[in-house]
Amino acid sequence: MLIETPRPLSEPKQLDVQRHQLAQDAIAKLPKVYDRGVKKNAKGYTETWNGFKLHINVNDCGLPLRAVLTLRFVTSCYDLTEAIYDGNQIWEQSRNLGHVPIY
Repeated sequence: MLIETPRPLSEPKQLDVQRHQLAQDAIAKLPKVYDRGVKKNAKGYTETWNGFKLHINVNDCGLPLRAVLTLRFVTSCYDLTEAIYDGNQIWEQSRNLGHVPIY
């Protein structure tokens, strides 16, 4: 007589979990330290990165609705503004922070 042993239940796939997950729960699980990542892109090629990742939700027109950066601390080196904000106070503040002002 053959006795079958039950198969171990497999973990649900990440995409299945995310379908029923609240946004704040998904965001809480994102890495928050400088990290290395690897994934296959849409063409099947492997992509790797060092550092952080920017997650952006956009509407149908491409307007960003929410952005989450998966890093707690980012060193800013530049301040980019429009020409309308080209004022001495802004340039001085940028330089005081150790940044490079650009307009």
